[in-house]
Amino acid sequence: MVLAEILEAAGVPAGVFNLVTGRGSVIGNALASHPDVALVSFTGSGETALQVNAAAGQSAKRVATELGGRSPQVIMPDADMDIAAGTALTWLIANTGQICSAPSRTLVPRERLEEFLSVLLPRIESIRIGDPLADDIDMGPLISAEQWQTVQHYIQAGLDEGAHLVTGGLGKPHGLEQGHFVKPTVFTGVTNDMTIAQEEILGPVMSIITYDTVDEAVEIANDIRYGLAGYVTGGDPADAADVGSRIEAGYVIVNNADFDWTAPLGGCKESGNGREWGPECMQEYLETKVVLGRC
Repeated sequence: MVLAEILEAAGVPAGVFNLVTGRGSVIGNALASHPDVALVSFTGSGETALQVNAAAGQSAKRVATELGGRSPQVIMPDADMDIAAGTALTWLIANTGQICSAPSRTLVPRERLEEFLSVLLPRIESIRIGDPLADDIDMGPLISAEQWQTVQHYIQAGLDEGAHLVTGGLGKPHGLEQGHFVKPTVFTGVTNDMTIAQEEILGPVMSIITYDTVDEAVEIANDIRYGLAGYVTGGDPADAADVGSRIEAGYVIVNNADFDWTAPLGGCKESGNGREWGPECMQEYLETKVVLGRC
């Protein structure tokens, strides 16, 4: 609503931007199926995207989708564990883990797992949880009671399927029984076929998977239906970049590099085909037209 007010105040002509409120299932279906709508751009879950595509197919309109992910962080055998743990922790608690591109599958060399945990766990245990508007707080609540229940469901799935709970777990942090607060949770002993490795959680739940060779790590990283983002932490920049090039994802960050807001962000596989940022973000809204003639 605020965006609509800003555009109106800026003098954008009536009809250029239209805001329609209501249930997404009703409005979305009407837009996707209407023959006068040339393109639908959808951001959300893969399940809903299938419905959007089905409705849009009735009029052969184009559909751009930006969907979910369960992205890998490949920690190389020569990685600096301070950097590796810092990357993992930053994304674990950012927006309370409600970021579709977060590296929530953490791939660690088997022989360095204990070293990684020795750096990571003290930092997790010092996370300050509470009012996100307070200056001395690191992580706030989840967005809704429904999402809190979803995260609890996945934590329980990890326990039921035999993953080892290292820290966190079910329930709310002590003293924060009011609100949708959740414990930052870390599992080890995760195999890539477990629910907490294959499905998007959108909460502060880290699934640590060990590997024996870099080739195996790449195979594990790619063995998922998503392909939104990937992360690589390694001592040799060339080796790390090589692994990054082998990850099946639309956006890969090596050694905790800063985001480039001029570069396109988007995925492949079931993470969709749309793009944000950069000139590429406009391409899905444009049609190529050719006019031939004689001068």
